[in-house]
Amino acid sequence: MNKMKGRIQTQFDEKINGYVVSMPEYISLEAIEEWKKSMSYDFESLSEGQQAVILMDTNMHQFESIQCLKSIREFFVTNPVVQSNGVTVAFVQPNEYIKPHIKSVNEAYFDNCSDAFKWLQEKIA
Repeated sequence: MNKMKGRIQTQFDEKINGYVVSMPEYISLEAIEEWKKSMSYDFESLSEGQQAVILMDTNMHQFESIQCLKSIREFFVTNPVVQSNGVTVAFVQPNEYIKPHIKSVNEAYFDNCSDAFKWLQEKIA
């Protein structure tokens, strides 16, 4: 597999004043670990107390194993910047994995990107 093709892409989006994470069609644990390192580096540039916003699109993607999802979850639970600054995350994923719902003020699940964008935009308004 082409290594670039399997990479997770992260872009800053002015509309939500945060990050949009796009997953390739097939996601390996190696790609998740690479993304976590990159995202940790980006988070280090945030000023103390600055809120981070992420739209994480995992819809229509195949993960190498359940460990990929566990690793993503671990990142949000253990990253020191996430813990000190707080991060608002909108996950987009298929209904068969989790029904769309607002879990907390900082975490929500959607089945499409437009609803996730709207929710995040309301957070920064």
